[in-house]
Amino acid sequence: LRGAERLKRLGGGEQALKLLALPREVVLRADVYDLSGRRIRALASGVYAAGRHTIRWDARDDAGRAVAAGTYLYRIEAAGQTRSVKTTLVR
Repeated sequence: LRGAERLKRLGGGEQALKLLALPREVVLRADVYDLSGRRIRALASGVYAAGRHTIRWDARDDAGRAVAAGTYLYRIEAAGQTRSVKTTLVR
């Protein structure tokens, strides 16, 4: 999960989280949470090959509704490790 904190802001509030260094094939799960710990969106779940990957979030919840501006956490689980990355969504 090295490099998982690299965020890129895209247009319209969309963000991309770059996973730069998956050393081997892993089962990966990525979700977005608000600061109260409520899961907002499931972003990825499955087997990812070694190498570089990008996970995008369109600033919407699981129901497809736009979320409010504020601070959110990406939570990434892979290879027995969990990493959280804080992000601020600006509208």
